[in-house]
Amino acid sequence: MLFATHERRGEATLRVSIRKLLGIYSGEERGVARFGLLGFLWMFAAVSGLKFADVLFLTHIGAEELPTVYTLNACGMMILASLWLTAFERLRAATVSTGIICGGIVLYTVAFVSVSLGVDAPWLWYGLRVVAYLFFVVVITSYWIFVDQYHHIRDAKRLYCLFCSAIFGGSATTGLVMRMGFLSIEALLAVVLVTLCVVLVLLRDIARKTVPVLDESDAEITSDVRQNAVWTFIREIAKSPYALLLMIHCFLIELFTWTTEYSYLLYFDQRFVVDAAIEAGAEAVDSPLAQFLGQLILWVGVANLVFGLFFFNKIVRRWGIYSLMWVSPILLFVTFSNWLYSDFILFPIMGFFMVEGTRWVVDDNGFNLLLSGVPSRLKYQVRVATEHFFEPIAMLISGVLLGWWKLDPKLLTLFLSALCAALTLAMRVEYLPAIFANLRASVLRLDLSIRQRWNRMRGRERDESFQALRRLLRDPDSESRLLACQASLDLGERGLLNEVLAAGASLDWAHKIAWFDALASSVFAPDSIVLDTLRQWLSQDLPTAVRMEVHYYLACQGMLPPQQVQHDVDNPELMRRASAIVAIKKATALARGIGTTQLVQNADISLKAMLDAEDPETVSTALRVIGDCGSIADIARLLPIIKYGEPDLAGKATSAVAKIIDSEGQRYAPTLLGILRTRRDTRVRVACLRSIGRLKQPALAAGILEASQHFRARERRAAEEVIADLGLRCVPVLVVTCRDAEQPDPCRLLAAQALGRLAPEHLRSNLRGILREDIKRAYRYFYYYHTIETRDDGIDLHVMKETLLSGYYATMDFVLHLLGIAGSLEDWELLSTSLRSRSARTRSQVLEALETTCDPELFRMLEPLLEDHDLAIKMQACEDHGCSPLQLNEVLAIMAKETRLSDRVVASAYMRSLDLPSWRDTLRQQMHTDEEIFHHFAYEMLDEDTQPDRKGLLPQEDPAI
Repeated sequence: MLFATHERRGEATLRVSIRKLLGIYSGEERGVARFGLLGFLWMFAAVSGLKFADVLFLTHIGAEELPTVYTLNACGMMILASLWLTAFERLRAATVSTGIICGGIVLYTVAFVSVSLGVDAPWLWYGLRVVAYLFFVVVITSYWIFVDQYHHIRDAKRLYCLFCSAIFGGSATTGLVMRMGFLSIEALLAVVLVTLCVVLVLLRDIARKTVPVLDESDAEITSDVRQNAVWTFIREIAKSPYALLLMIHCFLIELFTWTTEYSYLLYFDQRFVVDAAIEAGAEAVDSPLAQFLGQLILWVGVANLVFGLFFFNKIVRRWGIYSLMWVSPILLFVTFSNWLYSDFILFPIMGFFMVEGTRWVVDDNGFNLLLSGVPSRLKYQVRVATEHFFEPIAMLISGVLLGWWKLDPKLLTLFLSALCAALTLAMRVEYLPAIFANLRASVLRLDLSIRQRWNRMRGRERDESFQALRRLLRDPDSESRLLACQASLDLGERGLLNEVLAAGASLDWAHKIAWFDALASSVFAPDSIVLDTLRQWLSQDLPTAVRMEVHYYLACQGMLPPQQVQHDVDNPELMRRASAIVAIKKATALARGIGTTQLVQNADISLKAMLDAEDPETVSTALRVIGDCGSIADIARLLPIIKYGEPDLAGKATSAVAKIIDSEGQRYAPTLLGILRTRRDTRVRVACLRSIGRLKQPALAAGILEASQHFRARERRAAEEVIADLGLRCVPVLVVTCRDAEQPDPCRLLAAQALGRLAPEHLRSNLRGILREDIKRAYRYFYYYHTIETRDDGIDLHVMKETLLSGYYATMDFVLHLLGIAGSLEDWELLSTSLRSRSARTRSQVLEALETTCDPELFRMLEPLLEDHDLAIKMQACEDHGCSPLQLNEVLAIMAKETRLSDRVVASAYMRSLDLPSWRDTLRQQMHTDEEIFHHFAYEMLDEDTQPDRKGLLPQEDPAI
């Protein structure tokens, strides 16, 4: 029994070692084996038919007629492609694949009967070569489309190389059969037919038992695809530069593949001269050319198998897919630059190795991975269009260039390889933006301003949005026109200014006042076109409220002479009085000492009376006037309103301060920082931040970071802008804050955001030191969330587990945000949002974006948590990062020291509930440095005399609820 136990442990260890070697997760073995077997049998049948068709064609027809075959293949593929696209628009991938296998069985049955009856005619060898190639290409495409339904890009990086290796195994088996030469043509065709029957059974079994990996919007995408015509597809492709580059890249690869194949087959045909009188049958199979090709296929298949199994995924993970995409162009360039001057057989063999080796193990497998950057709605269409339109066109062009124009295939291939290398570089530049475009298409972002959305748009998308704004500016609905006007003014697009003014003139008086506010805060406020238009409005019959707004607007721009409005300083009409005050102050600010002192004094007296009034509307108007024409001396009168006034008046007063303060108001900095920490109103905080930014004091960055723990999204964006405007002298404070693990995560994140804008190289150089402890903390949260309840039975740990899970997500958000910022990603907020998606494809694209841009060591530390691993693998990774089983009181002690307020509150509550000996001392120690909200919680905990139930912190819910 002991021996049997050791044997079982040895078998388990061997399985684990094999899984690690091949990159297979626990539980995936059966599925990987079925897809691999499907690829092996599928490829064996297709390659066997194609390669023996090559031998028979060269034997009975000759290599000189290959350009004709290329032309026939191209025409056949383009005819077949229309049926192919229609099939995938209307049927599932499994159904289409089943139909293809059935079609192959029919075609090879006809070939088997013809050969068995002794038919020996040129049409048979031409037809067999063309049909075998068409079936081979269709089989490759349908296999990868079928496989892609059940895997996303992260699976592809691990497993597609294994599936490719299975395909290479089928190719190598074909080479071995050809090398042995014991099968006749009839026997070989019989083997192909039997293999296709087995493939048909396996295909249906996989389709029934395996669940596809779907996008969140797959149903919508599918309905759109079925309605797409060819011109719609072309229009969509034009919107994606990456998809277009990928298709052109595949076109070039296919083009130099055929020129290379023609070169080495012509060389082999001349070297292995075969008697033209030789008859079809076993003798043809035993010919020297067949023996040589079989040997080459065998060795290339073995090389592909080894490289695909043990090297491809490791190279991709280490250096990225583009490190391999240079292989074929460089190999071809070296081969043909030497082949031009030497007929040594090594160079044709290298060409054969590229066509039968790197083309599949590198280029084709790379194409499967690079398709992740193509929009989801176009993914299958791009594959079909590439392999069934671009490739036959490339074949047709190569047939014309080589057969009709008689171009030198070596020089042509040399030029194509250089062009392909340049295109690979362009694809590398477009890959990451394409990944982000897919993420943005699958996630709705509500936290971006109009200007941010506009800046992230590209060419055609921006043009379409521009035209949509124009249509809205002419919309009959006033609300829609107002929104379009506000958006156009926010964007600062001068091409829309005339239409904005025309739309504003047609608005009703209520919407027109909101339109004035948007115009006054835009970059077009002093524009001569705007001012002339508003003067023309005064000659029209306008409502009183609108006329007063026009007067006030012109006064703010200094367009009302003070002599004309000096009698309105004491006017009972509130807006007329405000316009007069603004007009006088604006005019005298430009022309002091010209007999205007009395006017200014009268305006100041009237303004003070308005500010001291009890009517909130009057005070609000006074605050508006101060913001438009006030000075630093007015700030002292506004601070009491900000501190103690009603929220609306406090917000307007703070906005007024932000407009009039400058670097001379440094004495107000402590007061503004105090307001920033104590007030919770977003409008007040944002205006305070702008005021602090206008002081131009880098030392204030530390105060902003300290107050930012509870900032909202808009406040964080404003704080980031302010710190970035303070300049490079803030960098030391930002670096120290980022590295200080005792600081709350929101403060460190804001510091990292500002540091990424000011000095990204400093952030990248310090990134490992910043994040190493945070990553370990994420592992701790994850580990104890899954293990704490199993060791402490009898205690309700529901609240604690939820807190641990929340801490894990918060920490991962922090880490991902810093990785995104340091990786110079254009939209790092999108990563965290997309990682919560239900779609495995969307989550895999987040990992792809991180792996492409971020520090490799940090990514390897995070990968076990981010990947969709089995839980046992993740738990083992946690233990590898220092996590170990702890008692509940030890976990609570760790949580009590965390920077997150919820961790400390929950830990203190559980410690008190369990009556741990040191809970009071721990609570008092935390009160020395913690914020006010924790002080209130601690005082309540210490003052209560009754103890809650030992079994839980919350009342148990009624099961019937």
